[in-house]
Amino acid sequence: MSGIKDRLGENLAIGDLCVCYNSMRTGSSTTRLVQYEGEIIKFTNKFIKVKCVNCFYSRYIGKEFNCSKDNIFKIK
Repeated sequence: MSGIKDRLGENLAIGDLCVCYNSMRTGSSTTRLVQYEGEIIKFTNKFIKVKCVNCFYSRYIGKEFNCSKDNIFKIK
């Protein structure tokens, strides 16, 4: 799939590093908007699948998340 762009208009490709924002559970009853660094691993019809490589909440490192193109920023 070509032509996928991040929120700032940068072209995205599989393997790119990016900063992502997702709502995640950070406690037993707490959900927050969490910023993390990820690597793009797949494009779907609606989302960009990202593998978390660095996050303040270490339990999310290595997990895969669906991210909207509006919540992703390519790291140059």
